[in-house]
Amino acid sequence: MNTQGVPDNARPYTFSFACSDETNDIVPSDMIGIDIPITFRATQIRWGLRARGQSSQFVLSKNNVPFQTLNISNLDDNKGILPGTGFAQGDKLSVSCISAGTGNRGLKIYLVGYV
Repeated sequence: MNTQGVPDNARPYTFSFACSDETNDIVPSDMIGIDIPITFRATQIRWGLRARGQSSQFVLSKNNVPFQTLNISNLDDNKGILPGTGFAQGDKLSVSCISAGTGNRGLKIYLVGYV
């Protein structure tokens, strides 16, 4: 293990996906549901919006259990820490918009970690 608690034989991995299109404002809804393709451990979450308007709130769930809430405003630094969230191959990951501010478009999520 290194000083960050990552196994010495771990390989970096980033899992990224789009949650909305880039032309329409995001609205409260279940946005995306996907199967995780490999087993990995996420240590950080990043996000991006093509256009930022008012604050919005999103919830990420693993196998229908919420594990991370994102409160995105136009002042965010676009990253957050995940406390070593592990994913097994075949886990279901979903993103839901709880509240949407006008002008937010093109949400992308990046789970950064290692395999």
